[in-house]
Amino acid sequence: MRRSYRTPTRRWNSAWPNARQRLEAEARHAEHFALLGRLATGVSHEIRNPLSAIFLHVDLLEEETRTPSPASAATVADTLMEIKT
Repeated sequence: MRRSYRTPTRRWNSAWPNARQRLEAEARHAEHFALLGRLATGVSHEIRNPLSAIFLHVDLLEEETRTPSPASAATVADTLMEIKT
C-alpha cells in the first residue's frame, strides 16, 4: 500500500488558520497592553509633576513657619498663591 504524503499537509493546513488567528490575536493583545502601559506611564507623569510642585511649596511653607521673619506673611501669601495657580 502506498502512503500518501498529502494527508499530514492537509491536517497542518487545516489547523494553520486557527494557529495563525491565535498568534494574531496574541499579537493584538500584546500591542494593546503595550499601549495601555504607555498610557499609564503618561498619566502617572502628568499626575506626579503637579504633585511635586505642591510638595515643594508645602516644604517652603513649612520652613517659613518654623523660622518666621517680618516678611513671612508676604512669603506665605506668595507661596499659597503659587500653589493655587
